[in-house]
Amino acid sequence: MDPAFPDVSSKLAAPKKRSAFEKERQAAEAKRRRAEAENAAALKAFEDDFADDAPANHAAAPPKRKRALDEARELQHDRAKPLTAIVAPADHEVEAPKPAVQLSSLPPNYTERHVQELLQDSCKIHSIEFRPGMAARRSRTAVAILSTDAGEVDAAVVKLRDKYLGCGYYLSIARHLASSTARPRQSSPEPFGAERQSATSSFAPPEAYHSTARRQPKSELIVSVQPPFDMSTVRAIHVLVEKLLLQTDPMRALELEATLMALPSVQMDERMAFLYDSQSPAGIYYRHLLWTSGSTGDPQRPFSDTNFTFRSSEVPFANLASLREAITHKDYDSSEEEGDSDSEAEQRPAGRKRRTPLKMARLTFLLSRLPTTNAKLRRGDVARVTHFAVAHAATIGADAIVDLLLLNVEKPFAFSRAARYEQDDELDDADDYDPEVGVDLTAAPTTNASEDPSNAKLIGLYLISDLLSCSSTAGAKDAWKFRSFFETALVERRTFVRLGQLAKKLAWGKLKAELWRRKVAIVLDIWEGWSVFDAEVLRQLREHFDGGDDREEREERFGPVHAQEQMTVPKARFKRVDSTTLAG
Repeated sequence: MDPAFPDVSSKLAAPKKRSAFEKERQAAEAKRRRAEAENAAALKAFEDDFADDAPANHAAAPPKRKRALDEARELQHDRAKPLTAIVAPADHEVEAPKPAVQLSSLPPNYTERHVQELLQDSCKIHSIEFRPGMAARRSRTAVAILSTDAGEVDAAVVKLRDKYLGCGYYLSIARHLASSTARPRQSSPEPFGAERQSATSSFAPPEAYHSTARRQPKSELIVSVQPPFDMSTVRAIHVLVEKLLLQTDPMRALELEATLMALPSVQMDERMAFLYDSQSPAGIYYRHLLWTSGSTGDPQRPFSDTNFTFRSSEVPFANLASLREAITHKDYDSSEEEGDSDSEAEQRPAGRKRRTPLKMARLTFLLSRLPTTNAKLRRGDVARVTHFAVAHAATIGADAIVDLLLLNVEKPFAFSRAARYEQDDELDDADDYDPEVGVDLTAAPTTNASEDPSNAKLIGLYLISDLLSCSSTAGAKDAWKFRSFFETALVERRTFVRLGQLAKKLAWGKLKAELWRRKVAIVLDIWEGWSVFDAEVLRQLREHFDGGDDREEREERFGPVHAQEQMTVPKARFKRVDSTTLAG
């Protein structure tokens, strides 16, 4: 063999170089084998110790090793006892706590019977517990434990929240937790909820300080006066204030007010809640009018311990007697009537609505000029109303526009005097006598007194549909509020109940009544396709429209409680024929 070339067989016979992973694997395998050998040796030694050690009699003591094993087994058994005691009751599940609701701001004369009547339609009551009231006004608080599931409890809380209970009390209801503690609210002890305004202290320091105590300026009590938003409440306040101020004897006025407050119908009327709650905005406004109306200068106070000042916000056009005087009124601003752009609306203070009579009159004018038939309806008629409503949603207020549009559906403005003033002017001109013109003795055509308002009502629904369609994409300020306001107002005002009763009131035939129902149903189908309202609200509107007549008849015949039961009783499709009838 040539020495220049190494032997290849020696290279092949050389041991291979192991990697780090292979070394670790072999070391772990060797360790496992040693552990198995040690365990086998220990087990063999244990078996050898107890193989031939049979006790001669039963009284002999066990070996030491066996005694140690028994003690270890007993110790392990004792340790497992607490765990068993805890796990054992799992077979008998503990009953979950029942849901509870807390009802506060209840009238002082409320008992368990009143609370049961309040909750019986929504929840099943398990027990009721009364607790001390948490408000400064004298009231009661109750905690009712219910036997219903959580979903029904939440629905009942939403349904009963802020419900008027009479005598100025509004129900405050919420889910109650057993771990929560009731703490009384820190309310103002001052009359009419007055707030103490600190005196101005931003003055320069005095030139010299003396040891004599300086008197701190006393803060002033301020009562903020804001008119209520509900027009029916404002109207009731003004009528009552006028009646009381017309009394020459103050004691007679007090007796009249006390007699009015004692009437059960007044106690349950939400518009008259201001008589019983002196710290509500309506109650403060009512007492402010009584205090300041008809008095010149600062009224005399019979008691000096209540030194407070009413601070009312300025109400534009407060003393306006006629719409013709609006242009010459001191509060009239011609720049507001030129047009309200978004930039101008943003520059105004937040929360201030410049609702002028001229703007409301303009919307009323647009509604009154609408045609009374679909054949005369044009796109511009609908577009003008929609544009005005969207552009003035922030200035007039979306709630006021919604009320006016729903009123137009219930009582169309096209049949009001506002739509006929031009015709009245023509009739007045025709009544002027001219000797040179001969008198026409032919009778003038008379208008039908029983005009059909169905087409005008349907046009009012078309206006609402167009506004709902445009308000979501208009981008104007507060235009998005129209959907929520319409959703609430249509259910509360029961507008579709009146639409469903129209065929019966006008004594239509079956063909015309069915045609009317199809037209209104098309509008509801369009709203459902747009997903304008919640599905539950649309279902309720359909029920109002389809069962408006039958529901009122059932309530008059069976009462409001049994009317619902009569509606749920299924009616037979065919009349049952007795055997006696066949025999006769």
